[in-house]
Amino acid sequence: MGAAAAAASLREELLERGALTSSDFDEAYALARLTPGTNLLAMYVLLGKRLGGGWRGAAAALAAGAVIPAAIAGMVAAGYVQYAGHPLAARAMQGARAGALAVLLWAVVKLLRPQLLLRGVRAGVIAAATLAVTLTLPIPQVALLIVAGVVGAAVLRREL
Repeated sequence: MGAAAAAASLREELLERGALTSSDFDEAYALARLTPGTNLLAMYVLLGKRLGGGWRGAAAALAAGAVIPAAIAGMVAAGYVQYAGHPLAARAMQGARAGALAVLLWAVVKLLRPQLLLRGVRAGVIAAATLAVTLTLPIPQVALLIVAGVVGAAVLRREL
Protein backbone atom coordinates (compact mmCIF):
# COMPACT_ATOMS: atom_id res chain seq x y z
CA MET A 1 0.00 0.00 0.00
CA GLY A 2 1.39 3.38 -0.95
CA ALA A 3 1.49 6.52 1.15
CA ALA A 4 -1.77 7.96 -0.18
CA ALA A 5 -3.61 4.69 0.35
CA ALA A 6 -2.17 4.34 3.85
CA ALA A 7 -3.17 7.91 4.66
CA ALA A 8 -6.71 7.30 3.39
CA SER A 9 -7.04 4.12 5.45
CA LEU A 10 -5.62 5.82 8.53
CA ARG A 11 -7.98 8.76 8.05
CA GLU A 12 -11.00 6.50 7.83
CA GLU A 13 -9.95 4.52 10.90
CA LEU A 14 -9.22 7.56 13.07
CA LEU A 15 -12.44 9.32 12.09
CA GLU A 16 -14.57 6.20 12.71
CA ARG A 17 -13.07 5.82 16.19
CA GLY A 18 -13.59 9.50 16.94
CA ALA A 19 -9.89 9.95 17.67
CA LEU A 20 -9.63 12.98 15.39
CA THR A 21 -11.89 15.32 13.50
CA SER A 22 -11.72 15.54 9.73
CA SER A 23 -10.10 18.97 10.02
CA ASP A 24 -7.44 17.70 12.45
CA PHE A 25 -6.47 14.87 10.12
CA ASP A 26 -6.46 17.07 7.02
CA GLU A 27 -4.22 19.59 8.79
CA ALA A 28 -1.74 16.88 9.82
CA TYR A 29 -1.77 15.43 6.29
CA ALA A 30 -1.13 18.84 4.71
CA LEU A 31 1.70 19.65 7.14
CA ALA A 32 3.29 16.26 6.58
CA ARG A 33 3.22 16.78 2.80
CA LEU A 34 5.30 19.94 3.25
CA THR A 35 8.11 18.16 5.08
CA PRO A 36 11.09 16.83 3.15
CA GLY A 37 11.60 13.08 3.07
CA THR A 38 9.01 10.47 3.88
CA ASN A 39 5.76 12.37 4.30
CA LEU A 40 3.82 9.44 5.72
CA LEU A 41 6.29 9.02 8.57
CA ALA A 42 6.06 12.75 9.28
CA MET A 43 2.28 12.37 9.50
CA TYR A 44 2.62 9.38 11.83
CA VAL A 45 4.86 11.43 14.13
CA LEU A 46 2.42 14.37 14.11
CA LEU A 47 -0.57 12.15 14.84
CA GLY A 48 1.35 10.01 17.35
CA LYS A 49 2.36 13.11 19.27
CA ARG A 50 -1.19 14.43 19.29
CA LEU A 51 -2.91 11.13 20.13
CA GLY A 52 -0.17 9.53 22.23
CA GLY A 53 0.36 12.42 24.58
CA GLY A 54 3.67 13.81 23.42
CA TRP A 55 7.00 12.52 22.27
CA ARG A 56 6.43 8.96 23.48
CA GLY A 57 3.41 8.72 21.18
CA ALA A 58 5.44 10.22 18.35
CA ALA A 59 8.26 7.70 18.87
CA ALA A 60 5.84 4.77 19.03
CA ALA A 61 4.09 5.90 15.85
CA LEU A 62 7.40 6.32 14.05
CA ALA A 63 8.57 2.84 15.10
CA ALA A 64 5.28 1.24 14.07
CA GLY A 65 5.26 3.08 10.76
CA ALA A 66 8.87 2.35 9.83
CA VAL A 67 10.10 -0.93 11.35
CA ILE A 68 7.29 -3.29 10.35
CA PRO A 69 6.93 -2.01 6.75
CA ALA A 70 10.72 -2.11 6.31
CA ALA A 71 10.80 -5.76 7.40
CA ILE A 72 7.97 -6.65 5.02
CA ALA A 73 9.63 -4.76 2.14
CA GLY A 74 12.88 -6.59 2.83
CA MET A 75 11.19 -9.98 2.68
CA VAL A 76 9.33 -9.11 -0.53
CA ALA A 77 12.53 -7.79 -2.13
CA ALA A 78 14.43 -10.96 -1.20
CA GLY A 79 11.70 -13.08 -2.75
CA TYR A 80 11.63 -10.95 -5.88
CA VAL A 81 15.40 -11.19 -6.34
CA GLN A 82 15.20 -14.97 -6.13
CA TYR A 83 12.26 -15.39 -8.53
CA ALA A 84 12.48 -12.30 -10.79
CA GLY A 85 13.36 -14.27 -13.92
CA HIS A 86 10.42 -16.66 -13.68
CA PRO A 87 7.56 -15.98 -16.16
CA LEU A 88 4.97 -16.39 -13.41
CA ALA A 89 6.74 -13.70 -11.37
CA ALA A 90 6.53 -11.29 -14.33
CA ARG A 91 2.78 -11.88 -14.64
CA ALA A 92 2.37 -11.49 -10.89
CA MET A 93 4.17 -8.12 -11.06
CA GLN A 94 1.81 -6.97 -13.84
CA GLY A 95 -1.15 -7.88 -11.66
CA ALA A 96 0.40 -6.18 -8.65
CA ARG A 97 0.95 -2.98 -10.65
CA ALA A 98 -2.70 -2.96 -11.73
CA GLY A 99 -3.79 -3.57 -8.15
CA ALA A 100 -1.50 -0.82 -6.86
CA LEU A 101 -3.01 1.64 -9.32
CA ALA A 102 -6.52 0.74 -8.15
CA VAL A 103 -5.52 1.20 -4.50
CA LEU A 104 -3.93 4.56 -5.32
CA LEU A 105 -7.04 5.78 -7.16
CA TRP A 106 -9.21 4.65 -4.22
CA ALA A 107 -6.97 6.62 -1.87
CA VAL A 108 -7.20 9.75 -4.00
CA VAL A 109 -10.99 9.54 -3.96
CA LYS A 110 -11.05 8.94 -0.18
CA LEU A 111 -8.76 11.89 0.54
CA LEU A 112 -10.33 14.31 -1.95
CA ARG A 113 -14.00 13.52 -1.31
CA PRO A 114 -14.27 15.19 2.14
CA GLN A 115 -12.61 18.32 0.77
CA LEU A 116 -15.04 18.52 -2.12
CA LEU A 117 -18.05 17.91 0.12
CA LEU A 118 -16.88 20.46 2.68
CA ARG A 119 -15.46 23.12 0.44
CA GLY A 120 -17.23 22.52 -2.87
CA VAL A 121 -16.20 23.16 -6.42
CA ARG A 122 -13.42 25.62 -5.60
CA ALA A 123 -11.44 22.97 -3.71
CA GLY A 124 -11.87 20.64 -6.69
CA VAL A 125 -10.58 23.33 -9.05
CA ILE A 126 -7.52 23.88 -6.84
CA ALA A 127 -6.88 20.11 -6.76
CA ALA A 128 -7.32 19.77 -10.55
CA ALA A 129 -5.07 22.77 -11.24
CA THR A 130 -2.40 21.41 -8.90
CA LEU A 131 -2.55 18.03 -10.65
CA ALA A 132 -2.34 19.66 -14.09
CA VAL A 133 0.72 21.69 -13.09
CA THR A 134 2.34 18.61 -11.51
CA LEU A 135 1.87 16.62 -14.72
CA THR A 136 3.06 19.33 -17.10
CA LEU A 137 5.70 21.49 -15.39
CA PRO A 138 8.92 20.57 -13.56
CA ILE A 139 8.03 22.49 -10.39
CA PRO A 140 9.18 21.07 -7.03
CA GLN A 141 6.24 19.61 -5.12
CA VAL A 142 6.96 21.62 -1.98
CA ALA A 143 6.76 24.89 -3.94
CA LEU A 144 3.58 23.71 -5.63
CA LEU A 145 1.99 22.81 -2.28
CA ILE A 146 2.90 26.20 -0.85
CA VAL A 147 1.31 27.95 -3.84
CA ALA A 148 -1.79 25.73 -3.56
CA GLY A 149 -1.98 26.57 0.15
CA VAL A 150 -1.79 30.30 -0.51
CA VAL A 151 -4.43 30.04 -3.25
CA GLY A 152 -6.60 27.92 -0.96
CA ALA A 153 -6.27 30.44 1.85
CA ALA A 154 -7.33 33.24 -0.47
CA VAL A 155 -10.11 31.42 -2.30
CA LEU A 156 -11.57 29.29 0.50
CA ARG A 157 -11.31 31.80 3.36
CA ARG A 158 -15.05 32.52 3.33
CA GLU A 159 -15.93 28.84 3.66
CA LEU A 160 -14.20 28.15 6.98
